[in-house]
Amino acid sequence: MSKKEFVIDNQKSLDSTIAALTEIWTEKKYLIVRYSLGQTRTLSQNALLHLWVREAAAFYLGKPLEEVTEIDMDAMKTSIKAHCLLDNPNFKEYLIVDLPDPMGKKCATDVGKQRYASSKHWGRDGAYHIMTWFQIRAAFDGLTLLSKGEFEQRQLSTTA
Repeated sequence: MSKKEFVIDNQKSLDSTIAALTEIWTEKKYLIVRYSLGQTRTLSQNALLHLWVREAAAFYLGKPLEEVTEIDMDAMKTSIKAHCLLDNPNFKEYLIVDLPDPMGKKCATDVGKQRYASSKHWGRDGAYHIMTWFQIRAAFDGLTLLSKGEFEQRQLSTTA
């Protein structure tokens, strides 16, 4: 007897599990299904942001979610940071970092200049403020970005 485990944590994974079980049932006509309830997991703000970035890239670029590329993701991240900074100049402390020039030489690249900071370096407060701005901005444009995990818990604790 072969064993297979399905983790169901969203509608898509539920649908694919049902399809897989239906296929097995159609072929074998015999199944034993056991299940257990998983622990409630908390999604980090950074993980949620990356889900939002993919959703936003699909929305703004008019693509299916599955067709969003890494280039699309990078472009969306840059666009989010640029628009957030435009709307919130005081977020510069989170969004901009200085690149040192370790070799101390002039060169034709961005070494020794400023660039947008990676979201993993924003800190909890910076991520919360930027994500709150992004969620509102996206909603204004017609895209609903759902709160989950750590971000949702923080929203609920600040409104309570």
